[in-house]
Amino acid sequence: MDDLERALDSAYKYLSYRARSIHEVREHLSKKGYSDEVIEEALDRLMQYGYLDDLEFARQFVRSKSDWGSRRLKYELARKRVHESIIAQTVPSSDDEISRCRRLAQAYIRRRGPLLDQTLKRKLWAFLMRRGFASDIVESAVKWLGQDAPDD
Repeated sequence: MDDLERALDSAYKYLSYRARSIHEVREHLSKKGYSDEVIEEALDRLMQYGYLDDLEFARQFVRSKSDWGSRRLKYELARKRVHESIIAQTVPSSDDEISRCRRLAQAYIRRRGPLLDQTLKRKLWAFLMRRGFASDIVESAVKWLGQDAPDD
């Protein structure tokens, strides 16, 4: 078995757990000690066979993180070195983000109870911000629930 076959086997195994970006597979093969030439040839074959596709990876990633806001999704995809044009295509629009934020806020309220005091409002606010929603969208969702945004 030559280096290319071993690199492809390693990549297939790595991809069997979940979809990966091209950069993630490149880093994985590099850590395994394969030469740059072997890595590039393996990546070319994986793309040719349809095993590697950053656009499809980004779509799956965004679908699997339905409770994340656009800011966090963009950050994580950029960290995985997905191209900006692909990120722009796959990250949801602001209308979709508002509805996702509201849905998440409703679920939070169902679990924690009504927002009767400022402490719970701040906790909801912080929860939504950690999920990567923009502050104006969080404010909209909190007000939509019939509450005011926390005073800070």
